[in-house]
Amino acid sequence: MQRTIEQLIGQVPARIMLLFRDLDEDLEITYDADRPVVAASTLKLLVLARLYRAFAREQLDPRARVQIASDQVVPGSGILRWLAEPPR
Repeated sequence: MQRTIEQLIGQVPARIMLLFRDLDEDLEITYDADRPVVAASTLKLLVLARLYRAFAREQLDPRARVQIASDQVVPGSGILRWLAEPPR
């Protein structure tokens, strides 16, 4: 799998760094993983992965609405800063 990933990445005209670790299967796939990067929105992928896992285990309902209190909202630099009020 490592070799396939490297071949696919080699076809992309971009600088890519990858670190994938499946803790349940003791599997790790890396590609230029030691290069420092700015985390920025990549952290959202971790949140998304946890959400999908919770959906798959039926711990959360993907159709349920989530209420976020105004004291839980922090300023950001992305699209959320344009919202007049916290998302519901």
